[in-house]
Amino acid sequence: MYPSLTKEELHTIVAVDFLLFSNKSYAERVYSFERYLTTLPQATIEPTHEFIDGLCKREIVFEEGMLATGKVHATAHMDVMLEGEMIVATEDGFKRLIAPCTMITKPGTKKAGIAIKRTRWISYHPTLATTREELEAEVVFDERKELWLS
Repeated sequence: MYPSLTKEELHTIVAVDFLLFSNKSYAERVYSFERYLTTLPQATIEPTHEFIDGLCKREIVFEEGMLATGKVHATAHMDVMLEGEMIVATEDGFKRLIAPCTMITKPGTKKAGIAIKRTRWISYHPTLATTREELEAEVVFDERKELWLS
């Protein structure tokens, strides 16, 4: 007997399959996961930004059940999960993160995750930028060039 799954649960299972059960490289799995996510209904998430001399605080909220990927960062930064729970795929493997916790993101990293509970995530970026556009130009790789895969 098989449990009855909702459409959302089925999509989550398929998406997780791209991350976990593949003989592809980490990068190929994350991009497969991301490509699959583009076939699903999209939620709009607007991060908030605060700038002070030499630092940007970027905050984002992931609702329970949300599947997401991040951008590839050119610089190291600190992530702080203030509330919630997520399973995050990193090049070092899968991590179940339960707030409160911190982690360092290395340059060239692209993360993917699933929010088990509503999650409040903050990234602190060293930067001289004063706007979101300046920040992204400085700290985000152009993924079309796939610089992080080399």
